[in-house]
Amino acid sequence: LGPPDALSGTVAAATRAPGMELRAQGTVSSSHGRVTLHGPLGASGAGFLLSARSGFPGIVAPGGDPSYLRGRTGDVLAKVETPAFGGRLRVLGYDSGNELDAATLAETPDSATTEPTRNGFEWDSRSFGIEWGRVVGDGVAMRIQGWNARGEAEAAWRPTEGAGFRLESDREDQGILAAVQRGSAERFSGAGIRLQRSRTS
Repeated sequence: LGPPDALSGTVAAATRAPGMELRAQGTVSSSHGRVTLHGPLGASGAGFLLSARSGFPGIVAPGGDPSYLRGRTGDVLAKVETPAFGGRLRVLGYDSGNELDAATLAETPDSATTEPTRNGFEWDSRSFGIEWGRVVGDGVAMRIQGWNARGEAEAAWRPTEGAGFRLESDREDQGILAAVQRGSAERFSGAGIRLQRSRTS
């Protein structure tokens, strides 16, 4: 068997840098809503970003029609940046949750009075990270990172007759990375150390 990362996916993204003025953005529709706030914290060069989204699949579905999905989805991201020890310190937290459920049958023998049995699917993740970086000398960058991430998934399958089935999985990762890098237009070099612990159940 290969490492646990072999069957997973990776997404690399850069969060918005906090601006020098307090700003807010948001949207609302029939299926979701979101809001983002970012701006400075004091006069020291620190800043923050806070973003939240919420989705509501099935909110416009007819109440008596079991063929529609039901559920919720949402996430929250928070970040703080500040000058520290001659460099820049960043702290990031992220939480995401999703729930969906669907009827086992599109119709019941008496759909007017009987609520159909529903199958449920749920997954949640939480991540926390901290990073300090500094550029010294001629293109030399120092970086230290630490993180803790956890993901949970759950499925409940309920047949129309007999007992149901339930599956649950959980994974947690912690790690720390320290690196020194030097780069130019012609060459790049670096050295570092990384320690990581993973637990899966």
